[in-house]
Amino acid sequence: MLSPSPSAAESGLNTPPTPRRELVKIALPVSLEFVAQLALGLVDQIIVALLGTLAVAGVGYSNSVTMILFFTLNAIGAGTSILVARAHGAGDRAGASRLFGAALTLGTLVSGLLALPLVFGGTNFLRLVGATPEVAGSGGPFLSVVAVSLPFVTAAAIFGGALRSTGHARTPMTVTIVAVILNTVLGYALVTGFGPFPKLGVIGVGISTTISYALRAGLLAWQTYGRGILDASVPRSVLAWKKALAPLIPLSLPMAATELAWSGGTFLYALLAGRISTEALAGMQLSNTLEGVFIVASLGLGSAATVLIGQSLGRGSAAGAAAWARSVQRWGLLVALVCSVLFALTAPLLGLLFPHVDAGVIQLATLSILVNAAFQVVKVQNLILGIGVLPGSNDPRGVLLGDSVSAFVVGLPLAYLLAFGLGLGFWGLLIARCTEESAKLVIFMWRARRIRWEQHVYTGEGEATITAGH
Repeated sequence: MLSPSPSAAESGLNTPPTPRRELVKIALPVSLEFVAQLALGLVDQIIVALLGTLAVAGVGYSNSVTMILFFTLNAIGAGTSILVARAHGAGDRAGASRLFGAALTLGTLVSGLLALPLVFGGTNFLRLVGATPEVAGSGGPFLSVVAVSLPFVTAAAIFGGALRSTGHARTPMTVTIVAVILNTVLGYALVTGFGPFPKLGVIGVGISTTISYALRAGLLAWQTYGRGILDASVPRSVLAWKKALAPLIPLSLPMAATELAWSGGTFLYALLAGRISTEALAGMQLSNTLEGVFIVASLGLGSAATVLIGQSLGRGSAAGAAAWARSVQRWGLLVALVCSVLFALTAPLLGLLFPHVDAGVIQLATLSILVNAAFQVVKVQNLILGIGVLPGSNDPRGVLLGDSVSAFVVGLPLAYLLAFGLGLGFWGLLIARCTEESAKLVIFMWRARRIRWEQHVYTGEGEATITAGH
């Protein structure tokens, strides 16, 4: 049971439905959406595996680069979701629309500018960040094509966050499933030259992925504006832009730095794996791709925490926000245990999913799956606290502290010491990554205990200044 009940804590005309139904209404579609979104990456890996181990390593290395940008820019979508949820809870549709329009304009402009160097120099960029000539030659063309999708990914994150915050969580899920189906069919056809399609190899996967992301952004835009969920408006003066961005920038910048620290740390682990061997890099990428499908099943809980906490604060209920935070964390324990078992059960299926990948790669991927499956409970709690509870309480700095310290003070130095200094190789990377997640949980729980929800109730469009009390 969800206890204490957020609906009981919130009295008045805006009392929400039963807590469990409200949580499932948001969390389940969001989880399915993110599973479908990660399935898009898994499909890419399975299709690329038809081309051999070097192709898997090259595309995986490229994805490590693009994920840094994807996740960092998604902070704009996360910040928008938090603020739109508060405005929606307060019934301020005009304020939500203006903030959303400003965020969408800012996000697509910044992401387009960041994509340009990768579009025109994918192979050279991979060489610059440490890829071997063989891996860079394989993954560079893919990176150049996929970089075109960066503005579409950012726009889709902003649209999706706003839709969830206004009570339309099923829409992003449905649109994402359509995009995955398109990517699967088109990707296979372009890689293998099926039917009338040309045989483009790795570049074919990049083209199908970019087209799928563009379709997803377009459909989400149509749903948001075509159904009148939000108005298609942007600020019309410098003063209006400052007012719209004032709550967004202080919230999104620390979250962007957090995502940069997390995704950058993931990339550096891939770099260390590549130093061990190409097989180690490929094994880690296969494991990470499969784990992503299960770990994002818990993203629905984190997103639900963002929406329900934000709406409670919009209604002026600090008690309701606190109750939702506790409830989502408890449900996270159960979801994590289920995902842990399911993730571990994928290990015997690796040979079937990736029949053209070397046996050594399969063995390393199996080892990585089993070790990481044992730490799913820790990872899911970090996810709920890091994307839902702490940002929902205007404490993105706490998330930045946890991600930065755990990765760059604990995890990565330990990984280098164990893998190379003590000669543990791939085992050293796995031990370090698990230690990193444990350190992160300690920091996140410490920050969560310091939350004072009454300081964060909604007072208007410019209310979301980061509180010094954190």
